[in-house]
Amino acid sequence: MRFSVQPRLVLLLLLAPGTLTGQQAYRIGDPAPWIKPMHADLAVTQLEASATSSFELLLLDHQQAVGATTLERYKHIAYRLRDEGAVEDNSQVEISVDPSYEQVTLHAVALIRDGRTIDQLKPERIRVVKRESELDYHIFDGTVSLILVLEDVKPGDVIEYSYTRRGDNPVFAGHYMSTFSLQQSVPVRQSSFRLLWPSDRPLFIRRHETTVEPTITTVGARREYIWSVQDVPAKLLDDDLPEWYDAFPGVQLSDFGSWSEVAAWGNALFASPGPIPPTLQTRLASIRAANPTKEFQVLAALRYAQDEVRYLGVEIGVNSHQPFPIATVLKRGYGDCKDKAQLLVTMLLGLGIPARPALVSTTYGSHLADLQPTAAMFDHAIVRAEVDGHEYWLDPTALYQRGSLESVSAQFGVGLVLEAPGDSLVPMPWVAAAEPVTEIAVTFELGGLGKPATMRIETDYRGSAAVTNRERLRGVSPEKLQRSYTEYYAEGYPGIKSEAVPVSEDNEATNLLHTSERYTIPAFWHEAVSGKGSLGTLDPVELDRIIPSPGASGRTMPLAIDYPSHVRYTITAHLAEGWAIAPSTDSIATPAMRFVRSVEMDGKNLILRYEYETLADHVEPAATASHLEQLSRMRRLLAFSVTPPRDPDASVTGTDPREINWPIALVALFTTGLATLGAVRLSRAPPPGWPRGPVEPALPELALNGLGGWLILVGVGILIAPFKMLFEMAKTLPSYGASTWASLTTTDGVSYHYLYAPTLLLELVTNIVFVVFGILLIWLFFSRKRWFPALFVLLTITHVAVIWGDALLARAIPAVESRGGEWTSHLRDFLAGLLWVGYMFRSRRVQQTFVR
Repeated sequence: MRFSVQPRLVLLLLLAPGTLTGQQAYRIGDPAPWIKPMHADLAVTQLEASATSSFELLLLDHQQAVGATTLERYKHIAYRLRDEGAVEDNSQVEISVDPSYEQVTLHAVALIRDGRTIDQLKPERIRVVKRESELDYHIFDGTVSLILVLEDVKPGDVIEYSYTRRGDNPVFAGHYMSTFSLQQSVPVRQSSFRLLWPSDRPLFIRRHETTVEPTITTVGARREYIWSVQDVPAKLLDDDLPEWYDAFPGVQLSDFGSWSEVAAWGNALFASPGPIPPTLQTRLASIRAANPTKEFQVLAALRYAQDEVRYLGVEIGVNSHQPFPIATVLKRGYGDCKDKAQLLVTMLLGLGIPARPALVSTTYGSHLADLQPTAAMFDHAIVRAEVDGHEYWLDPTALYQRGSLESVSAQFGVGLVLEAPGDSLVPMPWVAAAEPVTEIAVTFELGGLGKPATMRIETDYRGSAAVTNRERLRGVSPEKLQRSYTEYYAEGYPGIKSEAVPVSEDNEATNLLHTSERYTIPAFWHEAVSGKGSLGTLDPVELDRIIPSPGASGRTMPLAIDYPSHVRYTITAHLAEGWAIAPSTDSIATPAMRFVRSVEMDGKNLILRYEYETLADHVEPAATASHLEQLSRMRRLLAFSVTPPRDPDASVTGTDPREINWPIALVALFTTGLATLGAVRLSRAPPPGWPRGPVEPALPELALNGLGGWLILVGVGILIAPFKMLFEMAKTLPSYGASTWASLTTTDGVSYHYLYAPTLLLELVTNIVFVVFGILLIWLFFSRKRWFPALFVLLTITHVAVIWGDALLARAIPAVESRGGEWTSHLRDFLAGLLWVGYMFRSRRVQQTFVR
């Protein structure tokens, strides 16, 4: 594990040629006799008609010769620069070398223009630059770079050079490991890899996404392997590739036949830690005395290795992989991963706790198992300890870890345990957190338009999130932290002001870090993009940063996922006037992640609950199209917009032009006009044949006519009906305001449901029709027109049908789903309508009263 607090130091020392370091690093000479020269085809002018690269390889030739104690690696490369950008980026030759165990022989460096070769291999132009490219990670490796800057380079020129490395890091004890690619990100005219291998040594070959087979011949005591391809097009890489994914087809070579052989090699490196210094013996005694249980003793030893021995690696020569003696590490007060791993193993064994060093790959993780056994891919050392029958993987280089052994368990997928039985990599069990790693609760107190909002944020960090944020908080002044937090939220809430310095509480025993923040947002409400009304945005800011934006579909390579990640985010917005928002739940899942958003109402509180969790470190190419589609859905569900409470003055005077929904107003006016025209025409139309007119009663005392009897109740009902209808319409008018209508009926509205628009339009149109024809019904009643019973029956049946239709539509909308009492009311209206319709058909008074 590598940590950095220093800026990169790219160039430490520039040495003129002729110094001791320069003489040791390289020489100029001819290729060795074992090398078979290849010649670049300079006649080709463009390797790929559709190539967009300004750089093309004409020849890429690797040749390697493995001897009993020697390794020589020859490289010959020729490339054409097609434009000014390529000239800018590729007009120098740079070769890295570790002078402690290898030397470079430069054979040729030339510029070829119009068939003429211009020699560029001039000793006075060569510079030996000592680079510490790993200094960001507190690692010194002693590598130097040979740099030769070419002169007078122009577009169209061909650069060709060749060199041989001799020597290999003695830490590998003569083992051979190599990989090469058969395709590049630029077009390649000819690519070849040649290996001379001792016939009596086993060689293991693993192909990666290629069917190319080598030609194999035996020459004396050596076997010759040659892989060769020609006219290879450039390979376009997808974005966001996993670190472990090798995008280019290629071949892996190794003389390790099993992981147990690799473990044996690694175990030899850790075989001699040296005697335990007295100072460490004293520390072990104090750990035993202060910690009654084995778990606490392990934690104390781990803290010592992590916190009291600083991370710094001097990885020159064999010490790139072999740790220094314990006494040396303690005397220096620093060490790298292998030094700390050996120190922790020594301490745990001294405490009577079984422990062994383990090698892991921070790049390949569990995908290391897909490779041919090799020592080259391991870049980190940790410790596996056994405590009370349980195994724990511990990283002595990690800082700010707290909590139990389980909570500090390292996660690198698989590990190669040194001096352990078995012939395989050991899987590291994933320890799933019982609760989300990050849990955020945000509370808003919202006022009306023009009034500020307050935002309170409470965050709990657990597991790896606690470690990351504990590191971020240490050494930062409260004032700087306050400023950085405020700037973090300012993008979503311009003008936001912090009301107090963020407060943090760190419970190291449980590895729980809690932070509290307080803000005021002066301009929470803002004008909607559509220009119709105002909106406020409730934004889960951290989730917006964590959930990636969907990229282009049609991928042919895996898509990397930030794994593991688990966040629960809750927003509670309080509004004194309450809310009219549909509760809902949206769940989205892919093989690599899951997401849930729920919208709830609790009195005057709107509660938004989010949960996001990644389930895998990548998505396979065949599944990326579906994954990206669901990812786009997730992002659309993040920000939640709400409308402000209505201004009381505006609601009374109705003078706010921004809230006038002109399309709906025109629909209402058109419906009123059409209904009025229909009512007038009906009033002038010939009366229907029913009721039949006066009927002679069988007995004089049964002669009934006039607006009496049960007709009095009918009259009262039809007099009240239009005014009751107008009152109900007035209560629903806010739903037709511009901002509310937009939030309910547009697909990106905060309360959208596809049935809102038809339901509200049905209510508006039918209510207007019932009011107009209700007024007509009153006139027909008191005029005793024969039209009255027929229109009464028609309106009653239509009204009941509309009520039930509207109720069924509303039932499908969660925000207005009918309650049991409302359905009882609808049933009562149905039975009452049925009763009065029957009365109109059976009543003699009706037949004898409405005769005009």
